[in-house]
Amino acid sequence: MSDASNKTQEASIWVVAYNHDYNEYSRAFNDPRLAAIDIAREFNITAVISRAGATEAFWDRINEEYEANSWKGLTVHSLNPESLEMVKSAPEEMQFSLEELSEADPDFAITPPAP
Repeated sequence: MSDASNKTQEASIWVVAYNHDYNEYSRAFNDPRLAAIDIAREFNITAVISRAGATEAFWDRINEEYEANSWKGLTVHSLNPESLEMVKSAPEEMQFSLEELSEADPDFAITPPAP
């Protein structure tokens, strides 16, 4: 991550809005990496994110799970607490390595599962 993106991330609150079978709920995080980990946990695919991180393949798997199950909505926004402006984040903006994820959440298991 670049210094500029770090400043943006530090200044933002990341809001993940879920809609599973019309049950709507949201969670807020001070770090986008924690938001990605929460999405993996919510979709029950922590093994996928534990193998390689929040990569394009991970987000493809989220899309597959979304389409195959009762998901009606999933959005991630960054909220600037000063201006209260919200900006929708795309999966391309939410890609993180295993090391980056473990820096955000020391309890996050980064040991890949056995083959």
